[in-house]
Amino acid sequence: MDFAVFGDSLMGQAGDYLGWFLGLRGHNRAEVYYWPGTAWCDWRDKAIHHSSPARIAAFSGNMITPCTQGRGSKEAVYAADVEEFVAIQVYLGRRNTWLMSTPGPVGTTEAANWTIPILQATAAKYAAYGVRYYDAAHALASAGSYPMWVPCDSIDVSLGHCFLGLGVLREDDGAHLRPAGARRWGMAMAGAVPPA
Repeated sequence: MDFAVFGDSLMGQAGDYLGWFLGLRGHNRAEVYYWPGTAWCDWRDKAIHHSSPARIAAFSGNMITPCTQGRGSKEAVYAADVEEFVAIQVYLGRRNTWLMSTPGPVGTTEAANWTIPILQATAAKYAAYGVRYYDAAHALASAGSYPMWVPCDSIDVSLGHCFLGLGVLREDDGAHLRPAGARRWGMAMAGAVPPA
């Protein structure tokens, strides 16, 4: 199966890992589309016209892009746009759409990740049409919150991503991903998709 992958800067950082892990699971190709600061509404036309039969999408709730402005609260805009994105896929007969959660900023809790309930509700509404939600953000959580670093695992060590026994997950801004975080998140997203 081919995948069209849509997201913002976090997806840009994890996209190579995601594509690699999808390949290990037997999928043919993943074309990743991302741009820093974008939202669901920025990718509407690309999502309509891309011919891949499956979609993976993850947006962290950026509200700085022009298409989100002047339309209400961040929750209302996010909910309306993710539903439009999904409804388009359903209308076009694409029955494989995965909505992936994105990790909140360092120091925030999983419970405070306000995009997750919206993604869950949208996936549940369209479940009969092959829409699924997966909590990929949990891969970057520890004890219910999003940390800057975690103890290294064996892959961190083999890839040279281990520093003083720690795998550093996030960049200094507390939002973007370092390689150890990008790899964990990409692996979690790919792991949500059944093998080909």
